[in-house]
Amino acid sequence: HLCDVRDRRAIVLAARAGMALAVAGLLAATLLRLPIAAVFVCIACLAAVRTFHSPALDNLLPRIVPEALFPRAVTWLTNTWQTAAIAGPILAGWVIRKAGDAWPIYVVEMCFAAAVLAFYAGLPRRAPEPPEESTTWESILAGGRFLRENPVLLAA
Repeated sequence: HLCDVRDRRAIVLAARAGMALAVAGLLAATLLRLPIAAVFVCIACLAAVRTFHSPALDNLLPRIVPEALFPRAVTWLTNTWQTAAIAGPILAGWVIRKAGDAWPIYVVEMCFAAAVLAFYAGLPRRAPEPPEESTTWESILAGGRFLRENPVLLAA
């Protein structure tokens, strides 16, 4: 709902900043040898912020890429994400083994986060298109009912 009524670029920027703060918390927890509960709090915050990031980013791409280039952009985005999802943990494991600790991974992630924030900040602002119907609790809950009626999608 939020992505439908607010500037998606602003949501992505705020979510990415929140993700960077959660990673900073993980870095602090690692360096200060905080209890494992602190790590779980950071991970929970990261997960909560990602719930805003993914829908906003998915809906941002069609607004910034010309229609003729959209299929190509989706292919690049998907391939990049898949490569990072495979190579990232492998490289992280290698760095942790060589460094003997996880803190360098969080520093690298924060550097990437700064670069991504700068990139997103440079994207053009686009006002959201007005929704076709007014948003009510009924329309928000309709998504939950749809998933309940289609258990295959719920599992996904």
